[in-house]
Amino acid sequence: MRWVFTGGSDGYIRRFDWFGSINGKVPLTVAQRHPFVDSVTRAGILLSYWENEEPIVAGKPQVLHVPETTDDLKLSPVYSLAVQNQSLWLLSGLESGGINLQSVRHDEGKIITTLRKHNSAVSVLTLANDEKSVLSGSWDGAVYDWDLNTGQSRREFPSSSGQISSVAFRPISTEWQEIRNTSLINGVSGGRDGGLSNVEEDEMSRAITNGLGSDPVPLGDGSEDQRTNNGDAIMADDVTRIHTNETSGTRNGSTNGGLGTANGFLPPTSTNGPPSSTDQNVFLASSMDGTLRIWDIREPNPVAVSTPSKGVPPWCMNSCWSTNGNFLYAGRRNGTVEEFSVYKGIGEATRTMKFPLGSGPISALTALPNGRHLICASFDNLRLYDLSENASKHSTVPFYIIPGHHGGVISSLYVDATGQYLISIAGNRGWEGVTTEVLLGYEIVSVLS
Repeated sequence: MRWVFTGGSDGYIRRFDWFGSINGKVPLTVAQRHPFVDSVTRAGILLSYWENEEPIVAGKPQVLHVPETTDDLKLSPVYSLAVQNQSLWLLSGLESGGINLQSVRHDEGKIITTLRKHNSAVSVLTLANDEKSVLSGSWDGAVYDWDLNTGQSRREFPSSSGQISSVAFRPISTEWQEIRNTSLINGVSGGRDGGLSNVEEDEMSRAITNGLGSDPVPLGDGSEDQRTNNGDAIMADDVTRIHTNETSGTRNGSTNGGLGTANGFLPPTSTNGPPSSTDQNVFLASSMDGTLRIWDIREPNPVAVSTPSKGVPPWCMNSCWSTNGNFLYAGRRNGTVEEFSVYKGIGEATRTMKFPLGSGPISALTALPNGRHLICASFDNLRLYDLSENASKHSTVPFYIIPGHHGGVISSLYVDATGQYLISIAGNRGWEGVTTEVLLGYEIVSVLS
C-alpha cells in the first residue's frame, strides 16, 4: 500500500504518502496530539489534492447553484471513492448522481468522463476484481453495474427501500475446511450451532450456492447417504475453485466508502491473508432503512432479503461479509451487530453482538483476514470483537477496545491486502452524526494465545 486517497465533504480529494506517514517523518504538534492517545505521534504526509468537480450539463438544472459570472468550480462532496490498483485512475461519486472518472498519475485530477444514471448522491462505489466494471449505489435506492470499457450501465438492481449504504462482493471462501467438517443437510452446510434450516431457507441456500458456480443439487429422497454425497460434491467444487484462485496470483487493491488505496506491486502471499478474489456474480447491498439484500447478477430478483426484526431499529449504515463469505454482519443504531448465516437463511439473525450502553450506532464494520475477529466502529470507540467467543452469563468480555478513535461517526474501515495495517476514517457520508474528520492508521500485530 503506497498511497491513501481520501474524499471529504469540502469537495476535495487528497492523496497521502502512506510509507512516509507511518515512518514518522512528520511529527504532530502538541496541540494536534492533544485529542489522541499517547501512541498517536505521527502526522500524515499530504502529497497532492484536487477538486471533485461537478461537470455542467447543458439544459439540466444544477444541484449546486453558482453564478455564471464567477470562475469558481462547482464542487461536490465526496461520499464514495474507488481507486484503480496501480492508481492510474479513480472514480468519485457526485452529489448530483454522476460518477467522475479521473486521471491520477498523469494529469492528476483531469476528468476523463462522467457516468450518469443515478438521480441522487452516489454513496457507494465497489470495483470488480478485473477493474473493468464497478457497482454503484446511490441515495435513490438503486444499484447499477457499469461497464468501464464503454461507460454504459449494464444492469440496474432496483430497490423499493431506502438509500444504499454499502455494496460488497461475496468473498470466495478460503476456510473451506471449516465448512467441510460441519454436518451437511440437503447439500448445504448447517449453521455454526449445527441447527437445521427449513425448506424455504434451503431453497435460498441452494440458490446462493448455485450462484457461486456449483451445479444445482437436487434434494435427496430422505436417505442420509444421498444427502451427504450431495454435500461432498459441493465441497469438492469449492476446493477446486479455491486452488484455482490461489494459484492465479492476482491481488487487487480495494476501496471502501470514501477510502481508496493503491498498490504499485504485488504483496507477498500469506496463508493468513484475505481471499485472493471475490465472486463477481454475488454481492450484498444494505440500505439505510436496515434492509439487507443478496443479489445474483444472473437473477432478476434478489436471492435473499432480510428486514429488521421486531425490536431492531430500521437502520444500517454499513454491512460486510465474513472472510470466508459464509456469514454477513450488519451494524445497527442501537449499538448491536447482527450476524446472519448464508446457509441457514438471512431471515433471522443467528447471533446478536451487544455493546455497552452509550456506545452509539455502529457505523462501520470490517472482518480481519484471520476469520476470527470483526472490527466494529461505534460512536465512542473501535472494538475488536472475537467471533469465536460464545456469550454466557459468566464469560469474559468478548471484545477489545482499540485506542485512538473516540467520539465521532466512522465512515469507513479498511484492512490492507497483507493484513498488516488498519485505517479508520471519520465522516458521516452526508448522513446525520458528529464527526472528527480524522484518519487514523493502525499496525496489526499478531499475538499468539
